[in-house]
Amino acid sequence: MDNAKDKTLYKKVVVDAKKKFKVYPSAYASMWVQKIYMKRGGEYFKKDSGLKNWRKERWVQVLPLLKDGKIVECGDNNKTTKACRPIVKVNKNSPITIQELLEIHSVEDIVNAAEKKNANMSKRLNWKELTLK
Repeated sequence: MDNAKDKTLYKKVVVDAKKKFKVYPSAYASMWVQKIYMKRGGEYFKKDSGLKNWRKERWVQVLPLLKDGKIVECGDNNKTTKACRPIVKVNKNSPITIQELLEIHSVEDIVNAAEKKNANMSKRLNWKELTLK
């Protein structure tokens, strides 16, 4: 919101997003806010919000990939929110990928952490340490 020129309009769009999405904030909700805010005439001071990189990083659910080798995309399409990580590193600012996690943790430890996260999506998981806060 810091780069939104019309703060009042932006706040109204956020209220609408909170009604529309089960999980807010989320990347899909943020993309929706950006799209609707601009559709309603809103402008930003900066052009890029970083959401383009999020799509390029290809976020997938952790458990189906590690347990069954299945790629299940994260986000609004499947209507279930689960522990997700990117599988592609776009740049140095990209979050830790599943492959990078596998270099520092065992599959079993990552699966256990992801199961804990799935059981309590309101908590934050530090993926590098596999600690839930």
